[in-house]
Amino acid sequence: MGVCWGDPGFATPSRTGYLKSGVNLTISTSSSSGSGDSSRQNRLVPGGGGNFPIGFILEEPNLRKFTLEELNMATENFRSDWLVGEGGFGHVFKGFLIEDVASGRERTVVAVKRLNRASYQGFKEWMVKPPYHVSGIGSISLFPSCKINLSEVLFLGRLSHPNITKLLGFCWENGQLLLVYEFISKGSLNHRLYGKHSKSNPLSWATRLKIATGAARGLEFLHSSENGILYRDLKSSNILLDGSYNARLSDFGLALFVPSDGRSSVGTRIVGTYGYGAPEYIATGHLYVKSDVYSYGVVLLELLTGLQAIDKNRPQGKANLVEWAEPRLSSERKVKAMIDSRLKRNYPPDAAVQVARLASRCLRREPRERPSMSEAFHAFLGFALQCQYAEGLLTSSIGMKLTISSSSSSEQSAGPNSNEPFPDGMIFLETNLRNFTLAELKAATGNFGSDSLLGEGGFGQVFKGLLDEKAPLGRRKTVIAVKKLNEESFHGYKEWKSEIEFLGRLYHPNLATLLGYCHENSKMLLVYDFAPKGSLNNHLFGRGSVVHPLPWSLRLKIAIGAARGLAFLHSFERAIIYRDLKTSNILLDASHVAKLSDFGLARLGPKDGETHVSTRIMGTYGYAAPEYVATGHLYIESDVYSYGVVLLELLTGLKAVDRDRPKDKHKLVEWAKPRLQHERKVVSMMDPKLGGKYPPGAALEIGKLALRCLKNGPKLRPSMAEVVKSMEEIEAGAKGTRDP
Repeated sequence: MGVCWGDPGFATPSRTGYLKSGVNLTISTSSSSGSGDSSRQNRLVPGGGGNFPIGFILEEPNLRKFTLEELNMATENFRSDWLVGEGGFGHVFKGFLIEDVASGRERTVVAVKRLNRASYQGFKEWMVKPPYHVSGIGSISLFPSCKINLSEVLFLGRLSHPNITKLLGFCWENGQLLLVYEFISKGSLNHRLYGKHSKSNPLSWATRLKIATGAARGLEFLHSSENGILYRDLKSSNILLDGSYNARLSDFGLALFVPSDGRSSVGTRIVGTYGYGAPEYIATGHLYVKSDVYSYGVVLLELLTGLQAIDKNRPQGKANLVEWAEPRLSSERKVKAMIDSRLKRNYPPDAAVQVARLASRCLRREPRERPSMSEAFHAFLGFALQCQYAEGLLTSSIGMKLTISSSSSSEQSAGPNSNEPFPDGMIFLETNLRNFTLAELKAATGNFGSDSLLGEGGFGQVFKGLLDEKAPLGRRKTVIAVKKLNEESFHGYKEWKSEIEFLGRLYHPNLATLLGYCHENSKMLLVYDFAPKGSLNNHLFGRGSVVHPLPWSLRLKIAIGAARGLAFLHSFERAIIYRDLKTSNILLDASHVAKLSDFGLARLGPKDGETHVSTRIMGTYGYAAPEYVATGHLYIESDVYSYGVVLLELLTGLKAVDRDRPKDKHKLVEWAKPRLQHERKVVSMMDPKLGGKYPPGAALEIGKLALRCLKNGPKLRPSMAEVVKSMEEIEAGAKGTRDP
């Protein structure tokens, strides 16, 4: 059952939103929301500054104990016209808490779920004891006279995630059991798909994708927590929608912990909702992590077709949605025929087919054949971007909005050789980062031992590490790179904050993945996904570059990947200027896919009507654009100049600046620019390590493109979108010719 639906005019109050660093979390035993016995407070003060990561689990529930009098006042004695929902548990009422906050009056809209006293199910949802003990939880003392385990309180009271409904508190008084939630203004997905206004005001395709993505992210969080959580009751009525149609999972009365003893399933009494339960659970009572994935597949079918999971009023053979739809999901023609008619073809058919294929995978009979929720979530990021759902929906707190052209540019930018799961990127509303402890990172890097050192620079040092952690089904080992700040560097601190602010909110296949951070005992660190092939600089100029030089095809692949990453940064309504493109900041994964790293110098670009931003001159000599070095004026096209320098390095195998070369050759740009228009001169300056194995025509075209990027006037340079298009055309043309 959903928590509530109602008037969209009542927005979720800000006081129930994200907690900032240093806020004390308390379990209050009085009716007041203010002070309490300090000995009974459950405090959570994270190490370091900034927001919490995207989700976290408290050691104990962070809940307020309401009095029945307070909830009677909030709901005006549970007025019948404030009833917003009912189900097996009981009834849900809208309410208003009027309280003194900082000597002022504050009104908070809440949803109050009141147990039906005759409901055995409701009592079990309060009283059910999880079958697996978890350290730090045990029996929670919330009441003076007894110790009990409360399923919904135990789970929802400890979870904080943007896609999970927030439980504010509870009441147990005079034989009445109640739960108090934040009010979710748009109601349930079930109501939006099948309610009385669903025909006149149907959910758009973009909104359906957004809801599916949010629900997947919430489930992914539950499954990936240290002690994985099985939701066990995913259905459209348990997916609530806030004022911006962000999905919130609700009703955790049936949730269970994943076995901690290595078993793959939980044996339990069969409960849930007919039509959503996985077949192995219905048949045997064995509950798997991927039993939730099956239920998610059912919800996907509902979003695609606009049909309820079970409807006895439909024609015979169509009453059970899964049984009717599953044989049709492998046929593109049949998928298009079953799409919700209320969409009136206002959806991209290819994307609908992709969603149907994912639903088919989620609905496989064998649990192990279904994708994980992490796979499903990341697949939906790609679907959403391909459908341009990000436009207007993914605006960050630092004022950036992703814009995607109305053409099929996402397919073009993927490139014929791209193996990435989705070609474009996105910006998150909040930093999707983990707050590591210093102890965790010491253990991962062998106490930052010298044999783990990968490199060092002005920022500090970078170490290779191995995270060995408990996962729902065994151990999870992750190779990471840990950047450790030079504590004496003031600029290093600013760069550390900038990296979190920018890279922590961005996803793109050609950007390095920032996993988390640490700020503890004056030490500041950043944790990245490990790039096994190291930097482009190392491959071009390192000790092994002569023995194992990069072939032409890989140089082209790397150049295109770097261009796509920059084009993504520049594509926001207010562009991000990278400001530090160089070969040592282009990392390579195991497949030589380029990943832009080190966003410590990144800046937001000019506002509307402005051409540049003025800033202190920082960066790397030899790569910085002349207008920036001369005036401190930073343009979007200043990044394009730096890209031109990287192209020269890829062509020639020479560093941007090298004092060991002859005097006229110290600065690569000054030496190379006059030669870039002549094929003979371009061929003569090509990297001899290539051994002549490259198409001269393609090399000349890249030389001409580099020359355009290196124009002295910013406005004379191409955009990075133009560069991507040119490089892809050069690559396509080169495939039609044989290397000499």
